[in-house]
Amino acid sequence: MLVISGSMDVCQDPRRGPRLAELTGGRSVVIEGGGHLVQAAIRSR
Repeated sequence: MLVISGSMDVCQDPRRGPRLAELTGGRSVVIEGGGHLVQAAIRSR
């Protein structure tokens, strides 16, 4: 599992992504300065 989180997410605690990846044996990527739904914001650029 790949968990992508934004460091500035105000909807979900940014620490949850890395923890979820750790619990599932997945990988975590934190986008510095990114908010909630950071994948959609990047894709729309």
